[in-house]
Amino acid sequence: MESQTKFALTPVAGAIAAALYPSLQAAAQEDADDAVALEEIIVTATKRSMSVQDIPATVQAFTAEMLQDMGARNMEDFSRFIPAVNVVAKTPGDSAVIFRGAITGDDYIAQGTSSVYHDEMSVSNTGSQPEIRMVDILRVEALSGPQGTLYGADSQAGTLRIVTNKPVINEFEAIFDGELRGGSESDESYRGSLTFNLPLVEDRLALRLVGFNDKDGGFIDNVPGFTPDGRAAGQIKGFDDTDPITGEQLNPEYIRWPSGWGTMNNAGVVEENWNDSEVRGYRAALRWDLNDDWTVTLSTMSQKTESGAPNDYDPFVGDLQTVRFHDEFRDDDFNIHSLLIEADLGFAQLVSATGYYDREIFEVTDVTVYGHYWAGNYCQVSNYTAYYQIYSYIYYHRNFIDPDGFPYYNSVYDFFVDPNSGTPGDWGSQYIVWWAPYCMADTVEGEFFQSYPYTQEQRKFTTELRLSGDGERFDWIVGLYYESSADRWSDNYAQPTAGGDGLASTWQGSISNQFYEWYWSRYYGTPTTYPDSGAQWYAQSHTDWEQKAIFGEVSFDLSDAFRLTLGGRYFERENTNFYLVHHPGGFPRSPGELPVGEVDWLNDVGDQSRLTILERCGLVGVGRTCDPEGRTQSESQFTPKISLSYSFGGSMVYGLYTQGTRPGGINRSRGEPLFPFSYQADTMDNYEMGLRTTFGDGRGRFNATVYSMQWTDYQLEIVDPSADNCRDASGAPDPSLREPGVCGQVWQQVIGNPGDAHINGINVEFDIAASDHWTLGMNMEYREAETDESHPLPPGAPTGEFDPADLEGL
Repeated sequence: MESQTKFALTPVAGAIAAALYPSLQAAAQEDADDAVALEEIIVTATKRSMSVQDIPATVQAFTAEMLQDMGARNMEDFSRFIPAVNVVAKTPGDSAVIFRGAITGDDYIAQGTSSVYHDEMSVSNTGSQPEIRMVDILRVEALSGPQGTLYGADSQAGTLRIVTNKPVINEFEAIFDGELRGGSESDESYRGSLTFNLPLVEDRLALRLVGFNDKDGGFIDNVPGFTPDGRAAGQIKGFDDTDPITGEQLNPEYIRWPSGWGTMNNAGVVEENWNDSEVRGYRAALRWDLNDDWTVTLSTMSQKTESGAPNDYDPFVGDLQTVRFHDEFRDDDFNIHSLLIEADLGFAQLVSATGYYDREIFEVTDVTVYGHYWAGNYCQVSNYTAYYQIYSYIYYHRNFIDPDGFPYYNSVYDFFVDPNSGTPGDWGSQYIVWWAPYCMADTVEGEFFQSYPYTQEQRKFTTELRLSGDGERFDWIVGLYYESSADRWSDNYAQPTAGGDGLASTWQGSISNQFYEWYWSRYYGTPTTYPDSGAQWYAQSHTDWEQKAIFGEVSFDLSDAFRLTLGGRYFERENTNFYLVHHPGGFPRSPGELPVGEVDWLNDVGDQSRLTILERCGLVGVGRTCDPEGRTQSESQFTPKISLSYSFGGSMVYGLYTQGTRPGGINRSRGEPLFPFSYQADTMDNYEMGLRTTFGDGRGRFNATVYSMQWTDYQLEIVDPSADNCRDASGAPDPSLREPGVCGQVWQQVIGNPGDAHINGINVEFDIAASDHWTLGMNMEYREAETDESHPLPPGAPTGEFDPADLEGL
């Protein structure tokens, strides 16, 4: 069970105090009678303009003045004052928005549980959310709890809306905003922006332009160090392996790896404050009032973030210090284009919102220590020479290279020998290498650096058409929604390098590369080389999404005090995933070109053998590459909403039921694992009661919310238990045996729906204008999250590294 309390007390003077309050701007003001009252905030969270105090749901908002006074630059800056929201950021542009603690992992494989909207467009996708810079922002709105009716997919636990300022007709405005700041542990930082509102045609046309350039200084130091020379956890040569808090000696047993290790250093990339970042971009919006009833707004924005290393450090090295061997960096560019049409049709208000979003990410991470762990444990010269006919790759074939029935070679002398031992051709003097693919250097005991280059591309097209109408006792909204999106990533995992930026591969001279050329030469019966390969592993994934939905809400005034709201959304969505792995591999040299190397497996092959795949693609003996066929999953669902509110004396109490879902998806699995190739959508049912009250003639406000969210079939990344070895008749492990869904399959991580969970909480907000200069504000949220009953595995299924029963009560 996990519980969390988030608390903030914000008694400060004037507008600064108001800026630190999470939901209502407490700006002291005097009216004609010299009375002090709090300013009312109008939001569009319900897709119509309403005061936050009149919405029977948990909505918190920041105005432009609040954001400006607190100096908010990104989502992290203001989220700390919203009790229901946490923003987890590894590095600029790489963050996750979490409502009410609803998260089961880092959401890099599955989609997130919460959505982020830029004006009318959702920019949520698989993996991290884009980090939208807070420049010329009109308002930020946080909608806690499932928002499946009006916002659909990815709004399972909440929605964060960032609303920008729009062009103003017949008004000229020029704004410069700048800031300099520094800290004892960081480089200097700055931000600067220019905003212009330009009237172009009187009463008809206006243009708003925004440009910005910000820098956040780094505060993590990459200090001198050496490559590891042993496998004690946390041990880096030159530093003590002790707990930095208690001083306790950890892992006293220190097993040394090859004698040549621990000699290479990171002198070429040592740097102070190396996790800095720079963000620059622009936004332009053109508003055209065709007449008194029709308005068209065309907008575009672009943002580029160039950042250094992630914001993590190694406490075993020192406070805010780490030892890395490459100049880590991340480039993140995204663009958003939108067309908004608004019209007064007399009987209803029309809104048509169409948007296009694209994003490109390229980053390089240092994985030298991780590479040494694998090489230290698996890259070894055996005690046997080739003369003894040791078939060293049976285990490797079964569990790594070929899960789909590759014909093994068990004939005499059919194994890889150390090219640096003995005399070539003399089987009595050359020694066998165990698991040669892990050998990243030119000799078995050679040193190496290792980097992890990664690219990701996202695109999304959305269009929404909705009508809404307001009456004396009856309000309604109905809409249609369509979305087409794609997510693609690729990486060179296990890429040995010369250090520096991590892009210059030294793979060609490695034992691992020699092994692959030997291996495939024997398979094809002709000499085979891969002069363009740069890594032991290349992976590529591409997922296409399509979604259609119809939604609506109606509200009835049952009496002067009671108001009933009913809503629903029906959607259909489909996704197709394409996935391939190449051994050896390397990034394509030009767009559209396939990577170099061999197709190890494709995600659609089922139990097909490699030979069957190659024959199907017509590539046996030539080229030997093949595009994968995709796996497709489709689903449809209806999500309901119902609320009943009672208003009395400037206050309101309400009860609310909402539901949200997160899309299912495709597992990048191979062979015949226990868990299926696709995982289901998971559902969040939210039961909520709230009080919204204003007192003292508008001088104070008190809001309280109690909620319980029931999470059904939550998605969780797990290790498929069928990776365990099968056992023979005597009960001994036998790696040569395979049983579908039970044992002998490849070790792999998949996403499953292992069980149910709940999140219960209470939120309290208090705000009072003590005078026309002083405001006091407080907010708090307490929540308790716990997994409930797990879904048992099928009878006879193995548990391996995963047993659903172990999840209960966490």
